[in-house]
Order: sequence, then C-alpha cells, then structure tokens
Amino acid sequence: MKLFEVPRSGPEPYENLPDPGESAYFQARASAAGADFKQIAKEWVEQAGGTIEADRMMVGVHPVDALVRGINGSRYLLLARGTPDGGPRAGLRRTDTVLKMGCRAVLIARRTDLPRLVVTSHL
Repeated sequence: MKLFEVPRSGPEPYENLPDPGESAYFQARASAAGADFKQIAKEWVEQAGGTIEADRMMVGVHPVDALVRGINGSRYLLLARGTPDGGPRAGLRRTDTVLKMGCRAVLIARRTDLPRLVVTSHL
C-alpha cells in the first residue's frame, strides 16, 4: 500500500551531486594528521621512559590510543589529540575538542580506575 505516488524525472537522487572539492580533502587530511600525531604522542611517551603495552583499544565504547606503563610501574590510558602541523585551531585550542576530550575522559573514568594521560600538540 502506498500513501501517495512520488513523480520522478531525471536521475535518481544523489546521482549528480557536485564534486565535494576542498572540504572532502580537508577531512581526509585532518584524519591523517590526527593519526600522525597519535604516533608522535606514543613516541614522546616512550622517550620519557614509558612503555606502550597495548595500542588502539576500547574502554567500553570509548576509543583509547594506548595503554601505557610508566617507569614507576603505574599504568595509564593515553588520549592523544593534535596535529604535527600546527595552526590556530590545532590540538586542544578548539572548544568542541576540549569538551569531547573532557567528556571522553570522564566517561572512561566510570569504567576503569586507570588514570588518563592526555597528550596534545597545542593548548
């Protein structure tokens, strides 16, 4: 049973969308830069004497970049946000990024007693 008939003429919806252009490139570039910074953050932790015990894990439904053991034997959950490039809104300079990071850290704290170690490229 149909409530009403929808007349169609021309191509199907979404068949002739314009080229996404620069915005799609920006999103792909931002994702790659974020992944690069996560690797840099892990290297910083290792240079400081820490050991990466697990890479890219989940605490419940929340992604964590690494499980780290410090030189004192304590374990931490690494949350890394930033970019190797810089810029006026890089790292934790954006309000929405700070809110997401803070919210994620609080929600993770509800699931585990492990302290969270936040590493960022910019404040």
